[in-house]
Parts: sequence; C-alpha cells; structure tokens
Amino acid sequence: MALDPRVQRLLAMLSIGGEASATSEDISARRRAFAEMMSLTGLQPAADVDHSDIIVPGPGGELLLRHYVPRSTRSVLSPAIVYLHGGGWITGGLETHDGLCSRLAEASHCRVLAVDYRLAPENQHPAGLYDAVAATRWIIDNAMSLEIDPARVVIAGDSAGANLAASLCRLFAQQGASPFVLQLLLYPFLDLVADTPSRRAYGRGYFLDVAAMKADLALCLPADADLTDPILSPLRSDDFSGLPAAHIHTAEYDPMCDEGEIYASRLAAAGVETRYTRHAGMIHQFLAMGGAIPYAAPALREIGAAVAEALAARRGVDPAH
Repeated sequence: MALDPRVQRLLAMLSIGGEASATSEDISARRRAFAEMMSLTGLQPAADVDHSDIIVPGPGGELLLRHYVPRSTRSVLSPAIVYLHGGGWITGGLETHDGLCSRLAEASHCRVLAVDYRLAPENQHPAGLYDAVAATRWIIDNAMSLEIDPARVVIAGDSAGANLAASLCRLFAQQGASPFVLQLLLYPFLDLVADTPSRRAYGRGYFLDVAAMKADLALCLPADADLTDPILSPLRSDDFSGLPAAHIHTAEYDPMCDEGEIYASRLAAAGVETRYTRHAGMIHQFLAMGGAIPYAAPALREIGAAVAEALAARRGVDPAH
C-alpha cells in the first residue's frame, strides 16, 4: 500500500528543521524537540480515564509511575498493563505518551501503569531495564491495593520501550515465574545489529533515521556491551519458548518492520500464542501521533479491544468487564 497521505504530509512538515533536532548532540534540545512534536501531533487523553502519579522505590532512587484508571474499572478488580514508552532510551516520558496510554486504558478496559524509567546518557543500560523490573515487582506486590488482578497483567511498550518489554519477558521467564499473561509490542526495536530489507528501504526519510539511531547506541550502552546479547537484542535468542502470549504491531514504512514480523514468526514457531498485525501505509511511532494521523485512534481502539478480548478469554467474561 502507498504511504498514507496524512503521513506524507506529516513527514513533509517534520523535514523542515526536524532532522537537525533529531540528531543534535544537545540532549536537552532533543528532548524538548520530541516533547514539542508530541504535544502538536499526539492523541488527546480519553475523557473517561482518570490518572494519578505514584512514587515507588527504584534501584536508582524514587521511580515515578502514572496510573490510568478507566471509570468503568473503578472499584473493580481489573487487569493491568505495565507500559514502557519509546524514545530511543534517550527521549520520551510520561507526558509524551500520555494520550496513548490514556486511550489504551480506555480501549482495553485495563488499568495502565506507565513507567518513567531512567534515560541515557545520564543512565546507561541496564538502568531502564532494572527500573522496569522494579516497577513490575512493586505493582505485583501491591496489586490488591491498586485493585489489579495479579493473574491478568500485560507488559507493553513501543519502539525502544517494546525492546525493554520483550527483554523483561525474557528475564522473568528465565527466573521461572513470569507475572505476564501477554506482551503487547508496538513497532518494536528487537535487534540492535539488524540489517533487514525494511531498515535499508525505510532507514532515512520515514521519521526514524537508522544512522542516527545507531549513533545513539553509543550514548545508551557501555563501551563493552555485547549488542547480540538476547537481553539487548531479543530477536537474537535461540530459544523463544516459555514466553507470554504476544500481540505484535508493526508499521509498513518503518525500518523496524521486518524484525517485528520475524519475532512474531519465531514466537509462533516456538508454540507461543501470537497475533501479528502490520499496519499498511504507516510509519514508526504512528500510534502516538493520532493528532496528525487519523488512522491512529481507530487502530489503537482495535489494539485495546484485542487485549481486552485476550484477557477476558482467561476468565470467560465479556471483554468490557
């Protein structure tokens, strides 16, 4: 399918000065630019979802979570989604993904807990991953006070956050006691050294610049990091068994498209219940940019509804309850 016309328009707008801000060595400037872009293009929060911020203990000090509560789940023991935002491990945060998390909570009938994990270069890998581990354990330990059903917890993330989500699934599976019944990966970054057709075809001019992304890895990782380690590159694993069921979404014009599709196929081959969707005509990060890309809002509703259906099947109840 051809590139969506609204996506074409957005890319043309972003190309005016956008490339310089995306590759600037001034990290503060890059974070501001990303935040400004998301404030202009992002989804508006759902009217029927409330949120509050929670401070919990983390391995690097206090850790902030944003708790989204659909009004339909008030005073009801509900499933939950632990959400890890994208931004290349350098940018992004609770505010840039506020609309996405709110809409996901509404569509899935789940409480969503977004994790404000530490970013590079101030905190290199595995700081963000350790924050995600700590946040998950705190949520499970406090599930009843949060009105969360600990038997129905989903781990989710987009882009670099999806990488952390997939790595988290692997860490918990290795420990033999995963708290997750489902992993929801949105345009995931799963192989730090991939050289796929989609990376070659869409690595420049389609929102995500592969050369800049590779340069950023030096900021995110220690100099001696093994980029093929499955904890960093989950697609590089030789064992995909024992992982949670998966819903994986990619975008047709995204450099990361192929690795998401390959990951889905390897999970399925290992006997993991897997649902894969490639969104035609879309680019990386499209779901969070529903203010500029009309397709995003209905797509996110369908994604949330599929999560609700998968969780309801575990209890045999209507997905809206």
